[in-house]
Amino acid sequence: MMLSHKRHAYKSRVNLLVAVVIFLLLDGAMFALNFVITLHVDEQSSAINLAGRQRMLTQRIGKSLLQLGDENYQLEWSFHRTTAADSYALFTSTLSAFNTGGRVLDAELQEVVLHPVPNGQAQALVQDALDLIKPLSGQLTTALAGPHDSSTYRQLAMQWSEVSEDLLADMNALVVLLEEYSGLQTQRLREIQGLLFLIATGNFFYIVLIFRRQHRAAERTIVALESVLTNVSTPMLIADGRGRVLQANMAAQSRFELEAELCVGVNWHTLVDRRDGVDHLAAPGGRSYPIQLDIQELEFDMERFQIISLFDISHYIEREAELSQIAQRDPLTGLLNRRALQDHLELEISRAKRSKAPMALMFIDLDKFKEINDEHGHEAGDAALVHITRSLSRHIRESDVLMRVGGDEFVLIAPDHQGLSSIEAQASKLVEVMHRPFDYNGTSLSLGGSIGVAIYPATTEDPQQLIALADGAMYKAKQKGSGYLLAQSEESA
Repeated sequence: MMLSHKRHAYKSRVNLLVAVVIFLLLDGAMFALNFVITLHVDEQSSAINLAGRQRMLTQRIGKSLLQLGDENYQLEWSFHRTTAADSYALFTSTLSAFNTGGRVLDAELQEVVLHPVPNGQAQALVQDALDLIKPLSGQLTTALAGPHDSSTYRQLAMQWSEVSEDLLADMNALVVLLEEYSGLQTQRLREIQGLLFLIATGNFFYIVLIFRRQHRAAERTIVALESVLTNVSTPMLIADGRGRVLQANMAAQSRFELEAELCVGVNWHTLVDRRDGVDHLAAPGGRSYPIQLDIQELEFDMERFQIISLFDISHYIEREAELSQIAQRDPLTGLLNRRALQDHLELEISRAKRSKAPMALMFIDLDKFKEINDEHGHEAGDAALVHITRSLSRHIRESDVLMRVGGDEFVLIAPDHQGLSSIEAQASKLVEVMHRPFDYNGTSLSLGGSIGVAIYPATTEDPQQLIALADGAMYKAKQKGSGYLLAQSEESA
C-alpha cells in the first residue's frame, strides 16, 4: 500500500512537471508568434508602400517623357532624361521583384527584400503590368541611352500615356490585394495564437486538476501553481467567483504597474473599461493600456475562480496607426501625399455642395527647384521643399488642406471662398510667397512657382476632371514663365 502510494505521488509530480513545462513552452510559442506577427506586418507594409510608389513612378515617367519631347524644356532635358531613366529602372526592378522576388531600393534608398506576390490574382496584375511595358522597353531604353530626338520622345510619351491608365489601375489593385492579404495573414497568425492560448489554458486546467487530485499535498501544489503564474510571461489576474482580485502575477505587476497591495481585493471589472470597441486597463498609476482579455473559470476545492489573462495590444494599435500615417504622409514635409488626395477632394466637394460656397483646387509646381538640386545638392533641395511647405502653410487658412503630390509638386484644396476674386487673391499671394528668397547655410536661394486653379463647381463638378484641369492649367502657367492660371470650364473648353 505504501509503495502504491509513493508510485502514485511520483506519477502525480511527473505529470505536474510535464504540464508545467508544456505550459511554459506554449507561452514561449505565443511570445515567438508575436515576434513573427511583427515581422510579417513590417514586411507587408514595405511591399504595400513599394506598390504605392509604382503609381507615382508611372506618372513621373510619363511627365518626364512629355517634357523631353517639348522644345520649351530644352534646358531641362538632361534632368528629365536622368529622371525618366532612374524612374523606369526603379519601376521595372520593383515589378520584377514582385514577380520573382529580389532586392529593391525603398524611399530611403535602403535595400529591402521583396518576396513574389502571394496569390494568382496579384501575380496576374504584375504580369499584366510587365506585358504592358514590354513593347516600350526596348524603344525607351534606346532613346534614353542615345542622342536626343524630341519626336521619338513625343511618340514614347503618347505610347506611355496609352498604357499608364492600365498600369495605374493594376498598381491600385495590387495595393488593395496586398493590404487584404496582409490583413488575412495577420488574422490567421492571431487565430493560431488564440489556439495556442486555448491549448495553454487547457493545459493550465490540467495542472489545476492535478493539484486537486493531490489534496493531501495541497499546500505544496498551491505553491507550485503560484510559481507558474509568477514566472509566466503572460500577465494574469486570479479572482474569486465574485470577481475580486486575489493575486496579480509578476508579469501583470511589471507590464501594467498593477501593484499587488493596490489591486488585491478590488473587483477586476472596475479596472477595465471599453472604448471604441477596445478594452482598456486603467492601472492604479493613471495610465491606460489597450488590452485583449481572456477569461477562464475553474472550480477548485468547491470554490469558483477566474483566471483573467491580459494581452497588451498597444503595439498592434500603434502599428496600425503608423501604417496609416506612412501610407498617407510625405516623410520629408509631413504633408498628406497623393494617396490622400482623392478622399479629401471628395470630402470637400460634398461639403461645398451643402454650403454652396466655391472650392478651389490649386496645383502648384516649383520653379528653379532643379537648379537648386544641381548647384547645391539634394540636401538643399530637401531644405527648399521644407521651406516652401512652411511658407505656404503660414499663408493658408485653417480650413485649407496642403499636400505634396510629387517631387516638386503640391496641391492645395481651398474650400469656402467668397468668390473668384477671393480665389485669385489667394493664388496671387501664394505665388508671391514662393518667390521670396530663403537662407540655406548662409546662401540666399530663390524659388518660384506656377499655379493652376480649377474651381468647383464653376470649372467642373467631376473630381477627376477637376484634378486634370488644374494640372493642365498649372503646366500652361509654367510655360508662360510663372504665376497662376485659371482653368477653363468644361463648357468653355
